Amino acid sequence: MVNSDEKIIEAIHSDNNQSVLQLLYENVLPRVVVYVTRNNGNKEEAQDIFQDAVLIFYNKVKQYHFDKKYNVYGYIYTTSKNLWLNKVTRNSKELSKENLPELASDEDHIKYMVSAEKLKAIEMLLTKLGEPCKTLLKYNIFDELSMKEIVEKMNYKSTNVAKTYTYRCRKKLTELIQKKKGFQQLFDI
Repeated sequence: MVNSDEKIIEAIHSDNNQSVLQLLYENVLPRVVVYVTRNNGNKEEAQDIFQDAVLIFYNKVKQYHFDKKYNVYGYIYTTSKNLWLNKVTRNSKELSKENLPELASDEDHIKYMVSAEKLKAIEMLLTKLGEPCKTLLKYNIFDELSMKEIVEKMNYKSTNVAKTYTYRCRKKLTELIQKKKGFQQLFDI
C-alpha cells in the first residue's frame, strides 16, 4: 500500500493505480462529500466532483506537470472544492437567466443590471471570505435571522459567540471591500 505523496506519484507512473485509487477514496472522498453536502450538494454530486478531481490529478502526474510541492490529498480536495464552486456558479447563472423578470423600460433594465452586478460582487466577496463567515453573514444580512436563530443554525454556544463571529466576519468583509478597487463605487451608486 502506498501512503506518501512520493509513493503515490511513483505508483501512478508505474500504472499501479488500484492502490492509489483506494487510498484516495479512503482519505479524500469523505472530506469532499462533507464539503459538497454542506454547500447545497448531495453525495452523488460529491462523488462525481471527486472523480473529476482525481482525473485532473492523474493526468497532471502522468504528463509530469504535477508540482511536488503540493500535498496530494490537499491538491485533490482543493481541486474538488474549485470544481464544485464552478458548478454552483454555473447553475446559479443558468437559474438567474431563467428567472429574469419582465422589465418595462430602459430605466428598469439599468436598475436590474446594477442590482445583478451588486449581487454578483457580493457573492464573490462572500466566497472569498470562506466558511463559516459566508454562511453566517448570509443568515445575518440576507435572511435577517436573530442571533438566537444563528446560534441554533451554526451550533454556537451562546449569542455572545454569534455576535463576536458576526462582528469579525463583517470586519473581514469590510476589509475585502476596501482592498478591491471598484467595489466601493459599485456600492455607492
